[in-house]
Amino acid sequence: MFSRRLVGAYLKGLLVKKHLMSTLAAGLLLMGAAQASRANSVQIVTVNSNNGSEAAMATAVFTFSSGHLSIDLTNNVNNPHAAGSLLGGVSFTFATSGLGAPTNLSITGTLINITTKTPVAYAGNISSELGHWQLTSTSPDTIKAVANDPLIIGYGNGGLANSVYTNANSSLTGSSHNPFIQGTAHLEMDIAGLTDATQLSSVNFFFGTNFTSIAGTPSGPTPSGAAVATPLPAGAWGGLAMMGVMGIGARIRKARRPA
Repeated sequence: MFSRRLVGAYLKGLLVKKHLMSTLAAGLLLMGAAQASRANSVQIVTVNSNNGSEAAMATAVFTFSSGHLSIDLTNNVNNPHAAGSLLGGVSFTFATSGLGAPTNLSITGTLINITTKTPVAYAGNISSELGHWQLTSTSPDTIKAVANDPLIIGYGNGGLANSVYTNANSSLTGSSHNPFIQGTAHLEMDIAGLTDATQLSSVNFFFGTNFTSIAGTPSGPTPSGAAVATPLPAGAWGGLAMMGVMGIGARIRKARRPA
């Protein structure tokens, strides 16, 4: 038979292991979350201007990671009047040169027709339409809707996906420019030299069917209300390691105290 002392020591050993494993697991989760926070950074650029007599307002949210860039390109003109308010592209330069040209460009978005002023889901070949967005230049990097189709339109009167475009004239309801990307186009691309520390140098938005170029203005590091990971300073990693060691020590001391 095992003595009571041996059984007690064995059970305490199991308890120490349990606490040790749970502390290590928590530490690994913390380190993993901290590492993930280093994966990307966000820069926002806006424009609030006019294209002739038409409003020209838009936002571009650039998300940087290692070798990859995504852009959420949003037309902020709700219930537009004419084609001059349509958003047809974006160009950008980086503060660091020689990062490489964009490759593997892809775009997603919601396509609609507004020939009756009421938005209706586009029933044609969506992939083919979105494929008109192409890289047209690398000095600066410029992405446009080739052949003016499909351009990005804001929401209708009310700012919702089903809001009616009560102010639209024939340049919007005519068949020549339908369908449109409603609200936001999401662009993805690879850029070999990009990192989460890359900074934008300039951004231009293109409005109307003539692609009038209007310079954007940086408006902040993160979208309003968005939770975007922030890279940890280098010294913080040592602090995390020390916290982990202290936590393990405290667990072991607590487990070894007599009942």
